Amino acid sequence: MLYATQSPFSVSFTPTRLGTANFVAITVFSDNTYALKTLSYVLQPGATPYALNLLNTPLANMSVGDSRVIRAKALFTSGGVDVTQVATYTARSGSGNVLRVSSGGTITANGTGVDLLDVSYGGVTETTQIAVGACTYALDPSNQIVPNTGGTATVKVTTQAGCAWTGSGGAEWLPLTNASRNGNGTLTLTASPNSSGGTRAAIVTLAGVQAFVTQPATACEYGLAQIQINAPAAGQSGTINVTTSCPVIASSNQTWVTAMPLGTFVAYTVAANDGASQRSAILTIGTTTVSVLQAGSTRPPARPSIQMAS
Repeated sequence: MLYATQSPFSVSFTPTRLGTANFVAITVFSDNTYALKTLSYVLQPGATPYALNLLNTPLANMSVGDSRVIRAKALFTSGGVDVTQVATYTARSGSGNVLRVSSGGTITANGTGVDLLDVSYGGVTETTQIAVGACTYALDPSNQIVPNTGGTATVKVTTQAGCAWTGSGGAEWLPLTNASRNGNGTLTLTASPNSSGGTRAAIVTLAGVQAFVTQPATACEYGLAQIQINAPAAGQSGTINVTTSCPVIASSNQTWVTAMPLGTFVAYTVAANDGASQRSAILTIGTTTVSVLQAGSTRPPARPSIQMAS
């Protein structure tokens, strides 16, 4: 930029990143001589940011060994400032199994799995998920009730061997522990007694998969019209009436059984069983379980086709 002015003067300058700014002031005298003066300033924000934007975050899974710089932009009422060099970068798991964090926002993929990257500056923290390699995750149960008197809720994590993970979520009344591990494991949440006067709920998230925990304000009992489902191999759909004064929730421990709470009843679907063996599942409604048994298929296996050479 170039300013031509007379003394006294002021210069308006809005920095886009932190660091040091150097200005050169040229003073011209009436005898056509001049003098130079270098002015150096350390740029620091004069306010507190209200948010952070993370730039260059991976849109897809990284490969082991890949590196990239995650840039941080602090948002002030006057505009955004790049704070990448001074922000704090931390892997949520603290283990470095999935990613290694270096100064200046550089992350390096160490191993397969998923971790959370926390970036903090000026009292504001922004979080992004970093996934490395091809890992899949399942949470069981996807929905559960914890007693109004408090207690422990557990969520089973199923994944491939060697896949690390870090869960997040919970609530102030439901803190999350055992949030990081490698391979199969369990997320543990401990609920405090509910004295809020109403039902409260929290969400646990791992690699985009969610599990819900609900805590009623009173003790709950669930009366079900049936506690056994015997389904044919072709599959079956139906409903189960529920009698309770508490929230109606439902979850299944097998993907081939799905359930949807609809007011005072739960609609369920049992997918077709193409296997020859009988299979079983547990459908949980509130705090009561329903046993699901499905017959195996009696269809004869398909014969391989044989082509004769001429």
